[in-house]
Amino acid sequence: MNVLLEVCTERAEDSVAAVAAGAARIELNTALALGGLTPSAGCMAATRAAIGVPIIAMLRPRPGPFAYSASDFEVMRRDADLLREHGADGFAFGCLTPEGHIDTERSAALMAQHPDAEWVFHRAFDVLPDLEDGLEILIGMGVRRVLTSGGALSAIDGAEVLGRLIAQAAGRLEVLPGGGIRPHNVAALLEATGVSQIHASCGDVGVDPSGQHKPDLNFRSTLPLEAHHHKRVNAVQVAALVRAASGP
Repeated sequence: MNVLLEVCTERAEDSVAAVAAGAARIELNTALALGGLTPSAGCMAATRAAIGVPIIAMLRPRPGPFAYSASDFEVMRRDADLLREHGADGFAFGCLTPEGHIDTERSAALMAQHPDAEWVFHRAFDVLPDLEDGLEILIGMGVRRVLTSGGALSAIDGAEVLGRLIAQAAGRLEVLPGGGIRPHNVAALLEATGVSQIHASCGDVGVDPSGQHKPDLNFRSTLPLEAHHHKRVNAVQVAALVRAASGP
């Protein structure tokens, strides 16, 4: 059986390498270390010029979970227009309510912007309290695919649930397993689920030697962020810093 491989990347050159190695679809991101965020229009344009396979652009304006502010959502809508203009074939998105359910109103609004695009509900699906109910909602909305690990830490751990979701979908929606899929476990996943497509990062570590002279200096946030946190600006701190920097 031929299995379609979608690889998530964050650079045009990595997308080229993935396609040359056999990837049939690209999910384009930035900041994969944060779970994947929206790529720039420039990255999309460069990637589109470099490869001929379908490109799904991530629509995720910030790290953390998926209940977005009105401003976040406006950014998602603007990004969808820009990324579509620069060559995206579709979008991976996930809008939830603060209670952790699918935000059907915002999801429908996004999809209506570009009804001819492929709309993929990403792994925000995995945090839903009821995956079966969520699947029916997505089917009713006309979502093309759902990227999911079956609600588990990895797709192989969620293989039983993935099999049930595929049976439930019954061809009305594509189920795309993702999460920890590697060469050593993909055969077991395919046997357990019968899936025809998989999503993976196939990543390793690249080295940029330009910072070698000061290896202890880094530019990462020092905030202790948990899985359900995201960084934001504290306006009180901004005002305090302005006052302190202005002197007596």
